[in-house]
Amino acid sequence: MKRLLFLTIGMFSMGSDNFIVVSLLSEISAAYGSSLAATSQSVSAFRFAYGISAPLFALMLARKPARFTLAAALGLFFAGNLLTILAPSLALHLVGRVVCGIGAGIFTPLAAATAAQLVPVENRGRALGILWGSNVAGTVLGGPVALYLAALGGWQAGFFLILALSLLALLGVVSLLPEMQVGTLPSLHERILALGDHRVLGVVGVTFITAAGSLGLFTFAAPLMENAAGKVSEALWVWGIGGIVGGYTIGYLIDYTRKPRMVMLLVMVTLLSSILSIPLLSSIPFLFLLPFFVWGLAGWATVTPQQLTLFGLQSDNQTVLAALNGSALAIGGALGSSAAALLLSEGFAARNLPVAAALLIFIALLGQVALIRRNP
Repeated sequence: MKRLLFLTIGMFSMGSDNFIVVSLLSEISAAYGSSLAATSQSVSAFRFAYGISAPLFALMLARKPARFTLAAALGLFFAGNLLTILAPSLALHLVGRVVCGIGAGIFTPLAAATAAQLVPVENRGRALGILWGSNVAGTVLGGPVALYLAALGGWQAGFFLILALSLLALLGVVSLLPEMQVGTLPSLHERILALGDHRVLGVVGVTFITAAGSLGLFTFAAPLMENAAGKVSEALWVWGIGGIVGGYTIGYLIDYTRKPRMVMLLVMVTLLSSILSIPLLSSIPFLFLLPFFVWGLAGWATVTPQQLTLFGLQSDNQTVLAALNGSALAIGGALGSSAAALLLSEGFAARNLPVAAALLIFIALLGQVALIRRNP
């Protein structure tokens, strides 16, 4: 597990990066003299670049040694953040966010596939859980530290932590990660055909719909809390803490049961229950936080069982499959947010959003049951 240290640092820095840009949109907008709507495209630019680049570059760089590709990805991520803070215009700032997204899109799936190869088979669940738990921890812990630096030295200072962590991860990968090739080397044509495997598409489809419901709803946590018994900041912190717990611990359950599909089913039932309970408990002091904790725990616990299920389907195509699952997570969340925004613009009440999100997750749950019945 010690060999995973610098991979987890990289994942932590990317989680922090995703959080801080959203939190500093107003400051960045004022610095460039642009509208908030225009500046918010920096978030979309990162997510779109991540979603597209993950499977694309996984295919293109499949024959390169893992250490080389991970180092290149971290280098791109570092350079993108440097351009983000030094850019003299919003246009170049957006270019920086695209470069960051590409770096994250390359690094994340390959880090997952590499971690799976660095540990014994019986420990793969917890290894992936540590990686994704570190990503969520970056959002919950790294983000506020970066915001504190921003308050001291301007919005650019908030990125110093991210730059330092990504550089540390880069140096660690280059100097300590052993030379290794992740998986075997089928041709590019064979890899593209592998993505057409109906079993793969079924698993990725469940990831996509679940993310649309869970992450799409999270974007509108603030209006959900308008009549709640507490503050939205409290709910978001508890959601993030739940995410850390779920991300770090789900791997142990998978390693114990050796049944990632059934673990995923259990997680989805928990996720569905937590989201449906939000409106029921929102007016009760302290108890209103419980659904957010369980929601964060279950929502971030979905990543590891899905990736291990995919790895079990095609052991020689792990990087591409991890990239595809990551893209489904990112794009599903983005489209879920857009769909929720459209509903609200048409007069749909924010208090009813959990019901819409739960419906999506229920559909994904039915899909998961069908996958288990077909491939127990």
